[in-house]
Amino acid sequence: MRLNLGCGNDYRYDRDWVNLDITKPCNVMADIRQGIPFKSASLDMVWASHILEHLPDLRAMQRELARIIKYKGVLNVIVPYYLSSDAWGDPTHCRAFSEESFFECFWAGFTAVSVTMKQYIKQGTGNKIHWLHVILVRNAVELWEVMRDIGGNTFNKT
Repeated sequence: MRLNLGCGNDYRYDRDWVNLDITKPCNVMADIRQGIPFKSASLDMVWASHILEHLPDLRAMQRELARIIKYKGVLNVIVPYYLSSDAWGDPTHCRAFSEESFFECFWAGFTAVSVTMKQYIKQGTGNKIHWLHVILVRNAVELWEVMRDIGGNTFNKT
C-alpha cells in the first residue's frame, strides 16, 4: 500500500494509493500532527509532497514515518529549498530544507538514496522556484533506536 500524505488536490485514484489529509477530498481524514493512523510497518511507500515544511514538530513526523514504513520501504519527499524565493513566502511554512537536511544523522531509520534540486518558473512573476526531491529508504534501524537517536515517543498507534 502507498500513502499520499497531505494529499491536498493531488488525489491519487489508483487502488494501491490511500490519500490522507485534514480536509476532503481524501480516503482518510486525519490531523497528522496527532499521528498517522496506520499500523506499524504497514506501508511500502509514502509520498510527502509539500507537507513537511508545514509541520511544527518535524521530529514527531520522522518517528511516525519510521514507524509506518516497512523495512526497505520508500519515502518520497518534496520540500522547498532554503535559498528559493518561495521557501519563506508562505506564512504557513515552519522551515525550508537543504541537501544537508537529509543526512542520515538527522533522519534516523532512513537512508537518502537521491537528493535532487528541481526548479520551475512561477507564472506571473517569472521567479525561479527551487525545491528538493528526496528519496529515502527505510533502513534496518529498529524503531527503538530511532526513538533513542531523535528522542520522543511514537503516538502509540499499533
